[in-house]
Amino acid sequence: MVLLETSKQVVIVSKWGIFMKPILRLLIFGLIISSPIVANPAVQSVFEDVVVRFEQEKCGQKEVAIYTKAFQLPHEDTAAYTPLYAVKEDANYESGDMLCVRAYAYIEAAEGLFKKVLLGLALITKDSNSQDSLYIEYLCVDPIWQRCGIGKTIITALENHFKPKAIRLFSIQTAINFYKKLGFEREHDWSNNMIKKL
Repeated sequence: MVLLETSKQVVIVSKWGIFMKPILRLLIFGLIISSPIVANPAVQSVFEDVVVRFEQEKCGQKEVAIYTKAFQLPHEDTAAYTPLYAVKEDANYESGDMLCVRAYAYIEAAEGLFKKVLLGLALITKDSNSQDSLYIEYLCVDPIWQRCGIGKTIITALENHFKPKAIRLFSIQTAINFYKKLGFEREHDWSNNMIKKL
């Protein structure tokens, strides 16, 4: 995904085509001035100019903001996003710790300088029922960037990086069709537990 700012709007270029969102210009500008600019970003995996990072660090206000917006939770309800604070800097997938996998875009804010924007995240663990499987506790994308392929990109990165034999998750009702398009199936007709065998 490439962001090209014009005089009136932001053009999002991706493999799904080109479309315009004039209101994003103000939103992107707000993101650019709200946090530090970084240069020469180190990347882990890149898909369509979206960077997926696996390095572990504690979750902060940016992660909380995306989590609460994606799930439409009251920001002041601190109990609702306590899973984010279970992520530790020394978290390890093999030991079954909670990990936070983050997806970023790097937007050029000035010549040679790039603004790192958090687009979405996944909280994952090693599946307690099967050590060969990965369990997604939460997958959330900032509403501004939904329907741009970010969720699919995160799942693809998880598959490529961890190489599990299966990925499991519990889907909210409104996301079931999204996961089905990515190859997930319901484990039972009456349940929202879903699995993708790899």
